[in-house]
Amino acid sequence: MAYKNRASERAAEWRQKNPERYRAYARSDAVRERNRDWMVRDRKEHPEKYKKKDRLKRHRHATSINAQKRKYRASHPRSSWGATLKRKYGLSAEQYLAMLAQQGGCCAICGKPETARWRGTLCRLSVDHDHTTGEIRGLTCRRCNSILGLAKDDKSILTRAIQYLQKHRRRQYAIRAMAG
Repeated sequence: MAYKNRASERAAEWRQKNPERYRAYARSDAVRERNRDWMVRDRKEHPEKYKKKDRLKRHRHATSINAQKRKYRASHPRSSWGATLKRKYGLSAEQYLAMLAQQGGCCAICGKPETARWRGTLCRLSVDHDHTTGEIRGLTCRRCNSILGLAKDDKSILTRAIQYLQKHRRRQYAIRAMAG
């Protein structure tokens, strides 16, 4: 470790004594290319070394990074949403809008329009898909999509939930009849 410190001290002294030569050396394309190649190679070989650095950098610059993202999304509202649809589901924005029109702008399960809001903006209907095959089944509201997700798309769980609700509804009617 002491050697590294001595070497870096000598390098710093040389840079101070020879600023013009150092600038010329640092600006050369060959040096930039070599450093870039080394950095790419080093990041691939030792990702854990850069994980903390990257996290700290993102944290330090979070305000400016988020401002840039907001500015881009504001000027390209469809493109970022459309890119997400394409990446996650293989669905274009036009296909989504066609499905939405076909469903009358309402959830495929409950038949009601989306009511969930995020940061004051009404959310779009969620794309419901089979997690094993990837097949798109329809557009659902947040509540219905959550129900399917929590049940892990298992029909037997949903059937038992329906039976449970029906059983307790019958009990409520029986209790009311006895009371009245």
